[in-house]
Amino acid sequence: MSELLTEYEKRLRKRDINADHASLPKKKIGAENLKFKPNGDINPHFGLTCIVWIGPETKLHKKLSAYQRVIKTALDQAGLSKFFSFLDPQSFHMTICDIVASPIPIQSQKAAQVVDQIDSAFSSAAKNGAVTCQIQGIGFASTLSALARFEKEAELRKAINIEQCIKDAAQVNVRNFTGHISLAYLVSDPGKVAHRIMEILRSYSNATFGSLTFSEFDLTSFTDMNTFIPLLSINFEHNQIMRYQNIATQPAFSVANPIRF
Repeated sequence: MSELLTEYEKRLRKRDINADHASLPKKKIGAENLKFKPNGDINPHFGLTCIVWIGPETKLHKKLSAYQRVIKTALDQAGLSKFFSFLDPQSFHMTICDIVASPIPIQSQKAAQVVDQIDSAFSSAAKNGAVTCQIQGIGFASTLSALARFEKEAELRKAINIEQCIKDAAQVNVRNFTGHISLAYLVSDPGKVAHRIMEILRSYSNATFGSLTFSEFDLTSFTDMNTFIPLLSINFEHNQIMRYQNIATQPAFSVANPIRF
């Protein structure tokens, strides 16, 4: 395995529920409760992120949705689903690069600047080609997710190059790409029943969902973890960009309460 793939697998292993260190991440629940209430209800949460949508018409989306239902049913039957908030399947996506997130709306002027930066960067970008990965295995690091794995270094390198282009354009470096598709969030500390939750999740942890091939992503604004609004659609195979929304009309943005990038 190449050095690049090895480094990526190390990052992925930090999420892998079957890793030796895996356990319920109690210390992270406080941060996640910015996004969700302890009863699982969703909180407003604002920001900008670049994502690959999992189309509802795809086999992958159908498999992810079915798996989510199986997990929820298993936790329901054990009386443990109350510790989770399950995401709307319409929001299923894989993050390429986060830009900013905040409990309050983002300053519209700065958001517009980011849109222009990414638009400009990709207008002159060389063709990258479609990226293929395999969605296999389950991650759990406060978020229950399906993991993205790469069989070929060339495919991973394309994804990382796209991420780096975004980071350079927006002048951010939030985290390194670790492909995953979120299905549910842990929203409260399960305490003494934590081991029962882990037993249930591990019993369904060897899931294989199939491949994901993508040649475009969207720069989106979000108002909560179920609501992502496309601003730019970027096809890096054909070097094309389409703008969708007027920043001034977006609920994710505000002139007040500026966020510093």
